[in-house]
Amino acid sequence: MTYRLPLSLFLLTSAFCTIMPLNSLHAQVSTNFGALPSEPPPHQSVSSTQHRALHTPAAQKQTPPPTPTPSGYSRSLDVPPQAPAQVVIASPFTPIPTHPAVPPDEIKPSKNAQSHFITREGQGPRIEFASSSTDMDEATIDALRQFGKELADQPTKRLILHSVATLPGDEPSMPRRIALVRALAVRSILIRSGIASTRIYPVAQGRPDPTDHDPADRLDIAVDANPETGPAPTSVAAPDTFSSDKQGAPTP
Repeated sequence: MTYRLPLSLFLLTSAFCTIMPLNSLHAQVSTNFGALPSEPPPHQSVSSTQHRALHTPAAQKQTPPPTPTPSGYSRSLDVPPQAPAQVVIASPFTPIPTHPAVPPDEIKPSKNAQSHFITREGQGPRIEFASSSTDMDEATIDALRQFGKELADQPTKRLILHSVATLPGDEPSMPRRIALVRALAVRSILIRSGIASTRIYPVAQGRPDPTDHDPADRLDIAVDANPETGPAPTSVAAPDTFSSDKQGAPTP
């Protein structure tokens, strides 16, 4: 239950506060002048040194000394003037045994062979064979050996063995096989005579051309000189970038 003042008591209190004089509501303050000093305190001057020290900017503060560098260390960057050269580790050398070239099989003469060694004026020799035969007699083989020995000391010359063969009919494979066997037999004799295999070029044509009127079963040896190979050019000439006008003055 809330207690409330009567309205009449509230009005009576308000009227009493209004009637009372204002002077009675203020506090009285008194001042004692004897407690004050008779003379003012002396003025203390501030020295210029203290004034300068008070106004020293923060940027002029002394920085602490650098930390001493330990022994064995350097503050400068040791950068080499150029990159170190690349080290190439070569593989260990392993000696490889070399073997001499295997000589070709020896061509033995045949007693029943009908071959002939023909010397041609201004051209290489020719060997004629019997039809569908690859055998050579002893006289033909001896002539080939002598011919090979004469050219063994001439490394600038090469030999081209042009072999043709014919058989009845139109079958193209067998004549070419017979021509190849003949060329390889002559090549073997020349190699065993001292001519390097890289200087001999067998060519097995097979059937001769229709316009060929020479013997159909033959092998012609052409002696040719190796093509001359000059030194490689060290520089390439620049193209002419100037042309002459009508008056002869060079113009770009």
